[in-house]
Amino acid sequence: VCVPTGLGGRPVFVGLLGDTPAAENQDGTPAPMLTPHQDRLMLLGGMTAEICHEIHNPLTALRAHAELLAEHAEPDVQSVSESIQSLITRAIRILNRTRKFARAGQDAAVLVNPWSPVKSAAEMLMARFGATDVAIEMKTKGNPGPVWLREAEVEQVLINLRVNAVQAVSRTANGHPRVVVEAELGEGQVAYTVSDNGPGIPNSIREKVFEPFFTTKGAEDGTGLGLAICRKLTEAHGGTITLNSSPQGTQVRVTFPYLAAPSVTLSA
Repeated sequence: VCVPTGLGGRPVFVGLLGDTPAAENQDGTPAPMLTPHQDRLMLLGGMTAEICHEIHNPLTALRAHAELLAEHAEPDVQSVSESIQSLITRAIRILNRTRKFARAGQDAAVLVNPWSPVKSAAEMLMARFGATDVAIEMKTKGNPGPVWLREAEVEQVLINLRVNAVQAVSRTANGHPRVVVEAELGEGQVAYTVSDNGPGIPNSIREKVFEPFFTTKGAEDGTGLGLAICRKLTEAHGGTITLNSSPQGTQVRVTFPYLAAPSVTLSA
């Protein structure tokens, strides 16, 4: 069945309606029925590429206008233009990565200082929340030499974790709202830990927080996809993600192993 999405007038194929044979596994046994969440994920996956395409076009136009502002004589206007261009470029990069993600593709590894994604995430957080009463600390351990990582994916994970932490302490905090981001640089991997002094996550729902669409926030604060995406990106990188929580706060630790340098094919 094709349904209109309002995206450029082009329909999106969603699924089949009507009486169809029950799905079976390869051994002939009945396949399990899809849960409502799985249905929603399939629908979302089918629409993702189209949505990304439609958002990408106006963002490209906005970036072109921002580049024109850079020619303004006033330094303040030039600075604002550079900030707008940087944010739009990052948004376009996320859209492109989302389209790759839907096609099971991955970003290429780049040689980067593992502290760079922490700083980039901080810039994005400032652009989203502006000045807040939340004290944000950033720490690093180890030698910050360049390593091979899929930087954009690491950055997206850190952004999502920090957004969750800031939102948690903004609602309730044990003392002054505080978020700590730490990068620990080891021999074969980098570990990032995001800690907050919020109210913690109740034991009854702690196992569900990485499930797609699960959220305790209002509709205006999130979709319930942030931690699910964090886990997917981290595991795709070969890393791990763990969560510890108590009434005194929550700590999420993600590890990313250093990747091998991409092979270069030399032409004759």
